Amino acid sequence: MIGTTEEIEMIKEAERNNPDVSLGHAEQFLLILDSISDLDCRRRLWAFKLDFTAIETEILEAMKSLKEGSKK
Repeated sequence: MIGTTEEIEMIKEAERNNPDVSLGHAEQFLLILDSISDLDCRRRLWAFKLDFTAIETEILEAMKSLKEGSKK
């Protein structure tokens, strides 16, 4: 969903060359995404936060199996 550098530059250039024509929703959306600082890091952190419980459960199950195996 994140626009490439070339796409963003093309949108900005089109906006400069045609100030009387408003951008479409998709172009506005890409410019908004481009204006968010560290978007990729924020996106990865959000994905990790959403997946954390599942990852934690998987690790705890493996640790429990290891503990039980070492006791036997």
